[in-house]
Amino acid sequence: FTEKALVGCLTLLDTLPETVYRVTDLLIAIFARNGKEFKERLLAELMEEVKKSVEELLKTGKLADRDSEESARAAVRIHLFTLLFEDCSRLCVRLVEESGAVQRMVQLVATAQEALQAQDTKETPKWITPMLLFIDLYEKVVLAMRRREAMASICSTNWKWFDVGAGKWQGYQAANNK
Repeated sequence: FTEKALVGCLTLLDTLPETVYRVTDLLIAIFARNGKEFKERLLAELMEEVKKSVEELLKTGKLADRDSEESARAAVRIHLFTLLFEDCSRLCVRLVEESGAVQRMVQLVATAQEALQAQDTKETPKWITPMLLFIDLYEKVVLAMRRREAMASICSTNWKWFDVGAGKWQGYQAANNK
């Protein structure tokens, strides 16, 4: 079951996109059961699906077509990855960076903007909201990771306790600090 979980979930989402939250819960439960390597492999496959959907939209040129099959497929895949992103952000950042998908997404948004302005339409494609959320979440996590790295060099990991009698902070012994 778990080996074909992603394919089954994506098929379900293509048919019933409103089940994305339940599918997310199912995948998180499967991750907990099958371990880190399985989680990493499944998320890498999902990231490839997201990238393939973005490239398909760029290739077909149906950027502003709200009701196209490509638009719906991209929307659910991006939305699902964004929901899973919140559960395992560091892994997802690494997978996104390895795939190079953000650059393609930015290119897609820029191209879609031109297409929407040319058509003078008031309807936005289904994929645009989850994609903007995805890019925003990605950038927030990357910024937080960079800040944490910068702070690591100036912050210590030594725990201390305040000795009221002496009126000063006391460090724990190495074993307790660990």
